[in-house]
Amino acid sequence: MHRARWVIAATTIAAGATLAVGVTALGGGGSKGSKSQIVIAAAASNSAQPRLVSPWVSPLSWFVTGDTSSLAAQTRYEATIVTCMASKGFVYYPLDHVFAQGPPATVSAMTSYRDTFGYGLSVSPSSVTPQSPGSPVTTIGPVSAVVPGQSGGMAGSALQANEAYVAGLSATRRQSYDLALSGGLMSGVSGVGGMGCEAQANVKRSAGLPITDQSVRSVYTADVIGDLSSPTLSAAQRAWSVCMKSAGWTVATPQAAKALAAAKISSALSAGPSELKAAGATQIDIARADWGCQLATTEPAIQNLEMAQVATLAQDFPQYAARAARA
Repeated sequence: MHRARWVIAATTIAAGATLAVGVTALGGGGSKGSKSQIVIAAAASNSAQPRLVSPWVSPLSWFVTGDTSSLAAQTRYEATIVTCMASKGFVYYPLDHVFAQGPPATVSAMTSYRDTFGYGLSVSPSSVTPQSPGSPVTTIGPVSAVVPGQSGGMAGSALQANEAYVAGLSATRRQSYDLALSGGLMSGVSGVGGMGCEAQANVKRSAGLPITDQSVRSVYTADVIGDLSSPTLSAAQRAWSVCMKSAGWTVATPQAAKALAAAKISSALSAGPSELKAAGATQIDIARADWGCQLATTEPAIQNLEMAQVATLAQDFPQYAARAARA
């Protein structure tokens, strides 16, 4: 079976947009057969198609904890560390990776990420390390997802600059640097230096968010979709599996899809470079199909369930009503 190639044209999906899913056959020519091109696009209509109700992948997570994955959020976080370290007499170069704190938070950013990097699985033999059964390769951020003009690595040249700076310090100053940055975590003397600049930046980043409110934390649960066997979500999950099968991948869950992609890379590690490159392309194909099917099936269902949770929290904690309105 020839792998299906997904084209996801939903990079600017707005809240409330209806997902129109169309399937067409593209001639592949010769013995290669044909490809299924499934185009998922935003279309305003009153049809019974599933509807996204939020620009956020997880509106409840955004409401409670904020967005830590965007370039703007990361830039503010790193700038806080720069200022803090300077006040302690050290130089710190801000890291420039885009998704350092987790996967993309918006639907549009996730779509772009999957289309370009798939699951972000490494296809470099030197960077693959065992994790746990069912996870044969390490998931890392895309090495090219850095600010233009920077070079190399997940954090670009800034990481190298920091390493070079620390290497030039005396042993005593290196420990002081660690205390200032991480509170001593890197040198194993945590608790001696108090809260490091990284922790202070996290506190600043979370200021005013519901997650810092003990009363909200007491009722909030990260397992926001509740009963996974609920009829609505179960039906959406079955539809997702059917969608994936139509794209050429027989898997029951998104987790299984990612595991399949990881397994293909793992099995190619002992082969040649061309096989490993092909496995990398395959993991992007699977990830595209996975997210495309989620957009058409499970994502709208989950968003609706989460938005109900947000509405309940906003009602119980009216001081966050304005934030709930942006979810």
